[in-house]
Amino acid sequence: MNAPGRSLSPVARTVWRAQQGAIWGALVVAGVVLSLNLDVGGALWWLVPALGLLVCVAVVPPLLWSRWRWDIGDDGIDIQHGALTVRRTLVPWVRVQHVDTRRGIFEQTFGLSTVVVHTAAGSHTIPLLAAGDAEQLRTRIAELARTAPPGVAVESPPADAPAESPPDAPAESPPDALPAAPPAAPAASRPDASPPHTPADSPPDALPAAPPAAPAASRRDAPKPHTPADSPPDAPSPPPEPDGA
Repeated sequence: MNAPGRSLSPVARTVWRAQQGAIWGALVVAGVVLSLNLDVGGALWWLVPALGLLVCVAVVPPLLWSRWRWDIGDDGIDIQHGALTVRRTLVPWVRVQHVDTRRGIFEQTFGLSTVVVHTAAGSHTIPLLAAGDAEQLRTRIAELARTAPPGVAVESPPADAPAESPPDAPAESPPDALPAAPPAAPAASRPDASPPHTPADSPPDALPAAPPAAPAASRRDAPKPHTPADSPPDAPSPPPEPDGA
């Protein structure tokens, strides 16, 4: 995998020398004071800091500058740095929350600026850039973080965000549901339908009606009706007998 292609400002080496010289120079002065006031140690109090000053001013800044690389691409910000141990970091665009610039005392003195990229997990810096380049880089990173490039996954919305209701769609019957029965046809339109029942019609399970009774004259075994003409005439009463006889 190729290293990022962009480097820091060449003035960064001078800034690092000034920073290391100030720190180790203070330690040398403190060692000289201790060696004059203490009988133990003698010149070691200032010789050790003096050796550190020489190494950190002459060796460390060029080594740091040669290994400090950075670049921006479709996936995010690619940063490589380190002196003895080289560390490489890729900051995805979707993780960038905001970006700003910072200028310390040495940076203001040499006209440099540091870009600070903030994420949820912490921050990443691209230090010691020219002030104009740092402003342009900050603007560019802010634009790319707001509009994620194609192929980069966009973060899901917060859990408490209101869910959007889908557009109304016609209800679909489940695949195993039976089709609805067609409406019942009217009785008159069905060929197998029985005619409507009327009061004159007898129910199908009723017994047949008894035939009407025959007239009395047509029945041979029926007794004749009694009439006055059929009764015998009253017998005449005998005449009264004479009293002389």
